[in-house]
Amino acid sequence: MQWIYQTLQWYGMLLILGVVFFGITRKLFSSFFDQGYAFSKTIGILLLSYAAFLLGDLHVAPFSLVYPPCVSLHSMCYWIRCSPDYHKKIPWRIIVFEELFFLIALFVWTYVRGQEPSIHGLEKFMDFGFMQSILRTTYFPPLDMWYAKLPINYYYFGHLTGAVQIRLSGLPPEVGYNLLLATIFAQSIVSTFSLITQIVFSFGKKLKSAFIFGFIGTWILNLGGNLHTIYLFTSGYPADKPIPFWEILSGYNPTKYWYPNATRFIPYTIHEFPSYSYVVADLHGHVFDILFVLLT
Repeated sequence: MQWIYQTLQWYGMLLILGVVFFGITRKLFSSFFDQGYAFSKTIGILLLSYAAFLLGDLHVAPFSLVYPPCVSLHSMCYWIRCSPDYHKKIPWRIIVFEELFFLIALFVWTYVRGQEPSIHGLEKFMDFGFMQSILRTTYFPPLDMWYAKLPINYYYFGHLTGAVQIRLSGLPPEVGYNLLLATIFAQSIVSTFSLITQIVFSFGKKLKSAFIFGFIGTWILNLGGNLHTIYLFTSGYPADKPIPFWEILSGYNPTKYWYPNATRFIPYTIHEFPSYSYVVADLHGHVFDILFVLLT
């Protein structure tokens, strides 16, 4: 049961972020059917992380919990100074629905990741090491874990957003790593749902029918892939040199199938897609960036 309690503790931190920053989010997304609530957590993570980075990089304040939340003061004041009518116009039912949608997705991928939660192989150790270095630092840039007394020579702002969430949650970093992956999945699910529903709704569709398109769109974007899966039924091929599947059909051969080849399916390109990233569980910068691309 410990994983459930830890996930709820992590979720509590994200829920507070979403509520605190809803004032800013609502102002930015006033025309959205949900007033942008789906993006509230992302905005909170982004602003807190940038505040921590800026204050730490200028040596104004050390990387700690005392200083980043100052960014939320504007949002809190925005809530307090609003008239009673302001709160009456909030679409509470839609917000509760999106929050439950997020919570379910968070638990689903926490469970999936929990089947193999180790942090080694591919680039997991590097990503985890960068977040550990950030958590240990006082000012920015943090020290590189590979080189003594040298700063990280890598784009690490995504890892910084992860370190901020780990510190806010109070959970061990190795637990936070896996919950970060579940958070990116869940927040991407809800953000995509909000974005596509709003696009369809803006063309005059009824909200209920727009919801259907929102579910379809978030499924395709977050859980879709390409046709490489059909190679489960082939004898396989040399890496980076795909052969038409009908030329090597040989029956069901899961031991011959190498799923990372799905990201090298188009010759001379690397095309990693979200569902692959969620399964592989490397927390690269471009995986952290999924939330901020959807926000943009």
